[in-house]
Amino acid sequence: QIRIHDQADGYVVNGWEAQTRRAPRLEIPEPRLVEAVAAARCALLLHAGGDDVGSWPPQVIGGLDTAEVCLALDAHGLHAEAERLLLGFVDRQGLDGSFAGESSRIDAPAAWLHAVGTHVRLTGDPSLVEALVGPVAKAAHLLRRRLGSRRTRRDDVVAGLYPGAAAPSW
Repeated sequence: QIRIHDQADGYVVNGWEAQTRRAPRLEIPEPRLVEAVAAARCALLLHAGGDDVGSWPPQVIGGLDTAEVCLALDAHGLHAEAERLLLGFVDRQGLDGSFAGESSRIDAPAAWLHAVGTHVRLTGDPSLVEALVGPVAKAAHLLRRRLGSRRTRRDDVVAGLYPGAAAPSW
């Protein structure tokens, strides 16, 4: 339970409760797990509160992490926030399809494409893909170029999910 010290605190608590009530209601028998899910929803909403999740301090998070936040928002039914983050991250995409600061990583555009596809599948609304046709094509072209190049050998594919990709930031 949250202690309310004055009327302003009550408004903040009511605002958070209104935001988290938009997500699907889960019946979980373990009280500590209920609290953990509620805290995770609040953290997701905090990340989605700004224009760009990638610009949050203390360090900028990349495309892979942004895609994971979008997937989690969609899983919790917070589709408007997920769509805003997916659209916002396009500003970081270069002409080659990679994301700013991650040109050597292939997992960021792949994760972003997966998040866009999952969002469309969960919402049933293809308008996001129509708005992102150019960025989606650039990211897909980058993946095709990198994964289909002659420099990519079968041994590289066995070593990791994507050849020549740097490790995720976490």
